[in-house]
Amino acid sequence: MNKQTHHTSGVSSADFVELGSDDSFVMPDFLEGKADIKKTPKTNRRKVSSERKRLERQRRHEQKELSIAEKIQEEWRLPRKKLGPVHFLTMSVVVLALAFAAGEGVYSEYFDSRGDGMVAAAFAGMPDVSEEPISNQSKMDYKVPRAEPRYIRIASLGVDARVQNVGQDDNGQVAVADNIFDAAWFNESARPNDKGAVVINGHVSGPSQDGIFAKVSRLKTGDIIVIERGDTTKFSYEVQKVETVRLEDVDSNKLFQVIGGADQGLNLITCSGQYDRNAESYSDRTIVYTTLLKKI
Repeated sequence: MNKQTHHTSGVSSADFVELGSDDSFVMPDFLEGKADIKKTPKTNRRKVSSERKRLERQRRHEQKELSIAEKIQEEWRLPRKKLGPVHFLTMSVVVLALAFAAGEGVYSEYFDSRGDGMVAAAFAGMPDVSEEPISNQSKMDYKVPRAEPRYIRIASLGVDARVQNVGQDDNGQVAVADNIFDAAWFNESARPNDKGAVVINGHVSGPSQDGIFAKVSRLKTGDIIVIERGDTTKFSYEVQKVETVRLEDVDSNKLFQVIGGADQGLNLITCSGQYDRNAESYSDRTIVYTTLLKKI
């Protein structure tokens, strides 16, 4: 390079390095767009180079994190049966470690988007609900008033559960059972053998496992549901319709009516769809409409 004196500053051109020469460097983000910067003093070059290296390390670190996240997402798209116990455990440990290091970030957002009850609940912190298994003895000892639902049995789904008595919660909504293995009869709906619809809800999932109504959406027209009252009288109901609707589209009047204008029926309702961690609720509801078949 020609060594000429820079008259305004008193600094010779020997103290500058031409950009684009063999010993050039990449302009960092905070200097980009400054077209008037042609040369950089050697005294500042070290500082700029250090900043460039820091930004480059940060960029590589972020790319590595995203690459790992994308790989984990791809793994979770595979059918569960392809993930062996060791593979599944290893991947889970990696996910938790990354979520901790990154303050959840992209990882928790991804799991929330899956709409998987078990995983979404674990990350979103669902309201407390027990997952303690109900022993056979506890079922046998369970008592309710004579005319109220005591047990619900759905042979096609392997459901055999106690039915709790619930009213409205603090928000004026239909309350739910305090254990994922119990169903809940809304005590402002009909009782078995009364005119109207018996309304029973159940959990689709808990913090770490499926709830009593996890498979309710699989019910088909003609399937049978049996309710046993406190006095041991049994009532069988035949499924007439199964539907899944958006939460905001649930018709409460329809839920509390017997389908087809029949005198007596049983309607089941449970959560479905994707879990919204902000609203602490699922996006959809699955509802099963039945009519009384016979008193046993």
